[in-house]
Amino acid sequence: MITPFLTRTCKKPLTVLADLAQLRILDGVDVIAEHDRSFDKGQQVEDETHINALWLAKTHARLHRGQDRLNAASDHVPALLQQSIERGHVLKNHRAATQPVTG
Repeated sequence: MITPFLTRTCKKPLTVLADLAQLRILDGVDVIAEHDRSFDKGQQVEDETHINALWLAKTHARLHRGQDRLNAASDHVPALLQQSIERGHVLKNHRAATQPVTG
């Protein structure tokens, strides 16, 4: 099985090899994706497992972005977050609560 490569190869040079039958993407000598070659104009070939892995990685990254900003704001934040977890609070992105009220 080809492993999802977007999470571990972001901003990394990759090699694309194509012949008349197949297209392959390599990370060094490792084949990280391969698809049957298509000559249809404008066709986008996607592997659902790659798309799902990318979505999951981005979701996890987004959830931690706010906590990283808090940690940078004060040396006391990690202890505060730990206490919140121990008290059963769910630490997730509450975007709507942080948006300014307009109108």
